[in-house]
Amino acid sequence: MKQKYSYFSRDVSAFFLIEEVQNSPEHIQEELLVHNLFEHLDFTILLEEGPVAKACCLLKESHLLPNFPEELRKEAGIILAEEQEHSFQYDNTKGFVCETTGLYPIEDIEKPAFILRLEQIIAQSSPELSQWASLFFTIISETLITKQLSGISCDVSVHPFVRELLTKHAKDEAKHRAFFNSVFIYIWTELPPSIKEEVRELLLQLLLAYLLPDESYITATLKRYEHVLGKSQDRIQRILSHPKTRERVFNAALPTLKIFNDQKIFEDISSKDTFYKRTQHLSFDVSGKLVRS
Repeated sequence: MKQKYSYFSRDVSAFFLIEEVQNSPEHIQEELLVHNLFEHLDFTILLEEGPVAKACCLLKESHLLPNFPEELRKEAGIILAEEQEHSFQYDNTKGFVCETTGLYPIEDIEKPAFILRLEQIIAQSSPELSQWASLFFTIISETLITKQLSGISCDVSVHPFVRELLTKHAKDEAKHRAFFNSVFIYIWTELPPSIKEEVRELLLQLLLAYLLPDESYITATLKRYEHVLGKSQDRIQRILSHPKTRERVFNAALPTLKIFNDQKIFEDISSKDTFYKRTQHLSFDVSGKLVRS
């Protein structure tokens, strides 16, 4: 019997944290996994064409880091070209998935949450700090994405062509991780001591801006399936407040937290308890605005 594959992993899908999705008809579950893939593809395309491309250009030619090592400048140009290729591959994959499934990405979202959050963080930062925010955001994304990609590509229930795409991407991102690790060490060493405390708080905000679920996307996607799942006032909140949501954020953040700990940026935050304690007061509303509780 020919094995039937899914387009994404249930193990990392926010939709499958709630019972009404877990108990829904199989074809609805599979469609939701296709939408998970669409979200991942769109997220990656916008990430690599936006903050990552800007960061690579900044490192390659900007006056912001006048003494940046020449070999790292050259490598930034190579990475820029590789990220552009990833974006092209992901865009082609999106078209292929649309053609083969008959499904299309949710179009109700003007901007994904990570872009809105980054824009708000930059707007709310001091002028001295705002120039670094997008670069630090890229460093965070590039130092943790390999683990995210590997988690999906190792799931044998996921379609082989999706796994192959993510595996190839993960191999490139492993090299990029080493590069951006070096970039972070260089920048942290060069930063004026007067702003390092502000930067510590900024790093945590950017980490959560990248990793916390996109509430608007989840809402818009599940609304499309209300005819099957029924209406619920607390469905989204049950997903966002589910223990596994914060646990997934922590697990995804571990590679970047290790870099922070190696450089003694914080007192150790590599355990769940210390990470939760440092970040539990931070969240974002649907407009991307930082909320402190």
